[in-house]
Amino acid sequence: MKRREGSFAAFAEGMTREAEGWARGIRFVAAGTELAASVVAGVIAGYYFDRYLGSAPWLTLLFTLAGLFGGLTRLFWTLKALEKVREENGDR
Repeated sequence: MKRREGSFAAFAEGMTREAEGWARGIRFVAAGTELAASVVAGVIAGYYFDRYLGSAPWLTLLFTLAGLFGGLTRLFWTLKALEKVREENGDR
């Protein structure tokens, strides 16, 4: 099996099974944090634009949905990358 330089597989080589599980778990935590942060950023940006333009609550809703869409997109990309790593390693 060919391992790419800089990939998770190359990083995990030599790790114990438990440490490898923790490293994967941290990626899931990071993905969840990115989702939450993008939604919160959308709410904050929309709120301030609404206050500035006097268009409440429409920009808050719009930016919240945009943040949710961006966060979910990033979450799916992260999960797809993790699935690819699992396939490369032959894990189930």
